[in-house]
Amino acid sequence: MDLITNVDFGIVAAIEKQLNEKGIETSKIGVVRDIAYKIAAIQNTKKPVLSNPTLILLASDQGISKVLNTYLESNKSLTHLLSKASVLKAYNSTKEVAVKFVDIGLQEGIQDHLPIKKHKIKQGTNNFIETPAMEYSDYEKCLAIGKTIVTNKWEANSTIIGFGSIGAENKLPAALITSNLTNTPIEECIFFNPELGKEYAKTRLELLQTAQQKYAPMTLTEIITSYGSFEIAVLAGAYLKATALKMTILIDGFVSAAALLYAYQLNEHVLEYCVFCNQSSDKGQGVIIDYFEKQTILKLDVSSESGLGILMAYPIIKGSVGWLSSVLQDTKNHS
Repeated sequence: MDLITNVDFGIVAAIEKQLNEKGIETSKIGVVRDIAYKIAAIQNTKKPVLSNPTLILLASDQGISKVLNTYLESNKSLTHLLSKASVLKAYNSTKEVAVKFVDIGLQEGIQDHLPIKKHKIKQGTNNFIETPAMEYSDYEKCLAIGKTIVTNKWEANSTIIGFGSIGAENKLPAALITSNLTNTPIEECIFFNPELGKEYAKTRLELLQTAQQKYAPMTLTEIITSYGSFEIAVLAGAYLKATALKMTILIDGFVSAAALLYAYQLNEHVLEYCVFCNQSSDKGQGVIIDYFEKQTILKLDVSSESGLGILMAYPIIKGSVGWLSSVLQDTKNHS
């Protein structure tokens, strides 16, 4: 089992002492200061380094998507994100953040020429209306895959990592987990775009309510095996491993936040290693952010499941670490 420890914020006191001695005021740059201090504390150094920043996008299908006849949308979304027209490409034109795609459970096969890593668990989860979303052995495999993905990036000198999720209906298991772990009514944990129509929302909410009535999960393992998803389970393993390796974890989107909520129940220290990037209009994500009593760097009404919020927030994160390096260097030069 990985050794996970809390973040030692002692280095922050030393940084503040050095800045105060030189009369450097930081109260007006609270967000910049707080980001820099957190990353310095995670790395336990006054000179934190953002090395090989990486965004991992996990692609998988939910069994319920077959009932809703939407499972083919996952492949379409993945193909679009890989295209030149993708908004991810636009916001990452300098390729400052390495974006990697991983198939962990798509129903349909992916064309071999596409740059997608395969860590396939199965071809999607089970339909949670009929049977639990996954077997315990699937859950164990998910945790192991998440840890492997992070270990590989850490061995490639990555110190900061974020995740996104690609897959039709991936917010449904996220809503069920959020409702269960925060004791929030299910209708307050899911947001449906009004443009999709009332019937779209009604059908999915009824399915969520049916799933809650079918299962009465008591343990964390029962919760995630009952509802899924592969993405959330893989992310839980990834977050725990990143915490053990003292990497900075970038949180963005409802699915990634739900995975953090789950991982937090396994080890509360994981929260200390996280930076929250963007809060969208997604109600479920808002429930989790309020649960943790955290603030995001950005608050933009954009879909963040594919990690767009991470790419948008990263320049601020980089600038924050650059600011700390600069002011500490100035204090050293004038000492």
